[in-house]
Amino acid sequence: MDTTTIWIFAAQTIISILVAVGAAWAFAARMDQRVKHLEDGNIRDRLTSMEERINSIKESLSTLNGNIALLLSRNGRLVKSNSPVSLTEKGESIADQIAAQARVNANWETIRRELNTNLAASNPYDIQQYCLEKIAATPERFFSVPDLDAMKTIAYKNGDAFFEYCQVLGVIVRDRYLKEKGINTGEVDKFDPEKQHHETSP
Repeated sequence: MDTTTIWIFAAQTIISILVAVGAAWAFAARMDQRVKHLEDGNIRDRLTSMEERINSIKESLSTLNGNIALLLSRNGRLVKSNSPVSLTEKGESIADQIAAQARVNANWETIRRELNTNLAASNPYDIQQYCLEKIAATPERFFSVPDLDAMKTIAYKNGDAFFEYCQVLGVIVRDRYLKEKGINTGEVDKFDPEKQHHETSP
């Protein structure tokens, strides 16, 4: 799938989701106004359920953004697409420019807490994908605002897309998290579903 096709698909999907979220939110707001003074707990329960579904859609949209960023970044410029994903020479240079390792270290308590709380996966491939996708989709959940602003400024000066830098951060976070769990990065390959499919194919 080429980059243009991915962008068109992404734009169509995001627009559709945003329209659905907007319509659902507007409906919920109107309903909430109408029943503000009513004691009908059933209606309020339904409104709460609707808000939860809207929040779920927002989370799905964030994940979609991360997946798109992951696909677009796999052009070999900063991140090698082979498994386990690793940095190219240019990626290592960018990591040095943005002081990626130091920023990961400075935010590690937040990063570890985010991963431990939300990462249900236990195998190294799923951990890798989570780090790459979620940091690209919602970097503010992992890094402080000053750190993000500083890295965005560097990306702007270099004429680069910031999501590519997030992929660099994702690789570094994956390496440290796997190391803390006593997992060798080379084990990622064993759980790559694409490679497992090729190995089992006749």
